[in-house]
Amino acid sequence: MKPLSFSHILKVKTLFMVLLFVFSVLSLYAQYQTAAIEVSPSVYEKANRIALEKRGYIPPIPFTTDGCSMIPDGDLKEACVIHDIEYWIGGEESDRSLADASLRNSIEEKEGKVLGYLLYIGVRIGGSNLYGFSFTPYRFGYGYGIGDERAFSPREGAQKQTPIYTAFLFLRR
Repeated sequence: MKPLSFSHILKVKTLFMVLLFVFSVLSLYAQYQTAAIEVSPSVYEKANRIALEKRGYIPPIPFTTDGCSMIPDGDLKEACVIHDIEYWIGGEESDRSLADASLRNSIEEKEGKVLGYLLYIGVRIGGSNLYGFSFTPYRFGYGYGIGDERAFSPREGAQKQTPIYTAFLFLRR
C-alpha cells in the first residue's frame, strides 16, 4: 500500500476543519430557540383553509409562527404571519419566491424600501430548505418533517423539477 502524500493529508485535514466549523455553527444555532407566538383559532383556520386551497391537504405539523422573526412585529405582524403560512404550506420554488416578494412589498408599503429589502434578503437566505434539509425552524415547507418530499412537491398535475444540487448532494431524483 502506497503511503499518503502530503497533499492528500492536507486535503483531509482541511475537510475535517471545515466540517468541524460547520458543526460548531450548527450547534450554536440549535441552541437558539425561536419562540412561537400564540396563534388564535382564526389564524389556524386561515392557515388550514389556505393549505387546502393551494395543496389540497393540510401539512402534518400544526401551524406555528414567530411573527417577524428576530425583529419587533409592530405593524408588520399580519404580513409576517401570512408569510409564515406560505412557508408552512411549502410547494415549489415559485411559491417561495412569490411569498417572499409579497412580504417584501407589504413591508416596503409600511416601513420603507430599506427594511423591505433587508428582510427580503433575510428570508431568501434563512428560509432556504435545500431539498427539505435545513436547520432553520421556519424554513420553507416547515409544516412537514425535515426531508419530507411533500414540503417542496409541485402542485397537482405539474411536473416535478429536481434542483441540480439535489442530484449532487443527496444522489436521489
